Amino acid sequence: MSHIPQCDCSQCIAYRLHACLPPRAEMVAYLDKETQKLERYEKFDALLSEIKALHDSKGADYEGSGAPYANLRASEEWGVPAWVYAMLRCEEKMRRLKTYAKGSTLKHEGARDSQIDIAVLALISIVLREDAKL
Repeated sequence: MSHIPQCDCSQCIAYRLHACLPPRAEMVAYLDKETQKLERYEKFDALLSEIKALHDSKGADYEGSGAPYANLRASEEWGVPAWVYAMLRCEEKMRRLKTYAKGSTLKHEGARDSQIDIAVLALISIVLREDAKL
């Protein structure tokens, strides 16, 4: 079957599409890899959803005045930028994890909770730093 390169009839389009497709085995391998990528990131995406839910629910506990991140912004009354204070809180969590990594038991908050808190605080610190530049 021949085709006309610039033609938009269904036969010419079908020919160009068929000519551009890789062999079936390559297509199956490609689709398998794409499926594996989706499965590989499924847990990560679930964690992002969990972090968002945790952030939103904890926000109500810490924002007595109603201002976003009021608990972290209070550090500014002491001369410490809020974004820096958020990173200091990350450092506290890191110290807990270092202790845990050396074989100690964490009594009040598990390693996973500390890791999630670090992720949340790191993201909040970006928001606070960018807000300070406005």
